[in-house]
Amino acid sequence: MQSWNYEIQAIKTGDVVDRADNTDSRGYTVTIDHGYQNGKRVFARYLHFDSAPLVAKFSTVSQYQRIGWMGSTGDSTGKHLHIDFNTYSSPYPNDNRYDPMTLLTQPHVNEITDYWEKNSGYKYSK
Repeated sequence: MQSWNYEIQAIKTGDVVDRADNTDSRGYTVTIDHGYQNGKRVFARYLHFDSAPLVAKFSTVSQYQRIGWMGSTGDSTGKHLHIDFNTYSSPYPNDNRYDPMTLLTQPHVNEITDYWEKNSGYKYSK
């Protein structure tokens, strides 16, 4: 079995509006306000960190800044990164989900995968 610990990075610059400890099904989490995208204010919630996030509530993060480590806290069956995109930070209603592909256009996706390949050694098939 491979042992690995990948860092979680903010996908875009934003403000940390919530940071939660491992107290419920989501485990350690961070919610970032990524500002207005296509006329909607977009929040991304990063879930299941390995341990307490590296960023504080009310802090500002830059794109690609390390915010924590991939984990399996909360109701999770394995180490992974779970991101929810929404147009409201709290409450987090299902009818306000946001399509991340409008936030991550193809040039951004290529930039992120290129960065990941360079820094992790993992090769994505494009």
